[in-house]
Amino acid sequence: MTAATDLVHDLLAALAGVPGLRPATPVATGRAPWGWNRDAMAIDLNPAVSRGADAGHTVVVRVVATQLPLPPLVRRAEQALSAVLATSELPVTRLRLEVTDLDGAAFA
Repeated sequence: MTAATDLVHDLLAALAGVPGLRPATPVATGRAPWGWNRDAMAIDLNPAVSRGADAGHTVVVRVVATQLPLPPLVRRAEQALSAVLATSELPVTRLRLEVTDLDGAAFA
């Protein structure tokens, strides 16, 4: 595995520990190749535009909320994901958490 693959795996594990949020993944159509983790599509690692010594990656994590209210969920996710990024081998300078949808269960 590469450092980027390890980071995505660790971020997904941290997100799994945040009740009320799940990875935002495309609707499943057909069968996924064996061993392919569809949840990984919810995370993007984007290299910085500048190539300076302090250049790092921007990590974008897309989630669906299954509970409300959103602010405490987002804070918990930020704490969990930031802890993973702090120990990452990749230089990460920015974390962006995007709530892309509200699951109907959030309104129950």
